[in-house]
Amino acid sequence: MALEKKFKKQLKDWKVHCEPFNVQFSSIGIGDEIIDCDAYKKLVEMGEEILPLIHTIYSKKFADKDHSHGYSVMKAHGFPKLIREITGKYYVIPPDIQGNVHAIEIYTKKWLSEYLESKKLI
Repeated sequence: MALEKKFKKQLKDWKVHCEPFNVQFSSIGIGDEIIDCDAYKKLVEMGEEILPLIHTIYSKKFADKDHSHGYSVMKAHGFPKLIREITGKYYVIPPDIQGNVHAIEIYTKKWLSEYLESKKLI
């Protein structure tokens, strides 16, 4: 199965996991519920190869036009956790923007662009 197809399948499964209110609410606090699922773990296992696909989500080029609450939680809180877990110490949200979802999205898009260019992945 092609990487993008696997990615989309796990993304869909993760979104289903993130739909319940208790999971969405947990993302505001410590956020462990949002990443406590097999789909998230499988995405982590895919490693750096999925970073360009995540970048397309932030660049609004992604084919999935989903605007559900679960997807919004993933984009605002889940993807930063996923990127951090994949890249380790390299991705850190600056303290001055923590909690600001819009600023985190802008920062993450820029960070991914620079990181992927440095690794020659885009």
